[in-house]
Amino acid sequence: MTYTVIWKRSVQDKLAEIWLASENRVAITVAADEIDQLLRRHPQSGDVVVANGVRFLNVGALNVLFSIIEDDRKVIVRAVWLAEFKPRTDG
Repeated sequence: MTYTVIWKRSVQDKLAEIWLASENRVAITVAADEIDQLLRRHPQSGDVVVANGVRFLNVGALNVLFSIIEDDRKVIVRAVWLAEFKPRTDG
């Protein structure tokens, strides 16, 4: 069962902004591709429901918020931002 993944225009613009500003464009590209594939095939897996059907997903360098429209078999990506990796300092 596959879903159509739709990145809102504003989200596409933000992703492009992130990519252009990144020192590791490969990591951004890989993460975006993995998000697309995961949401296309298994939108319910590996996510956390934030509120009102909006879900959170982290894949590598990117975080996204998305929602699933089951009746239409669509996934709408509503926001994207760079995941911040902070080293642990607790021993």
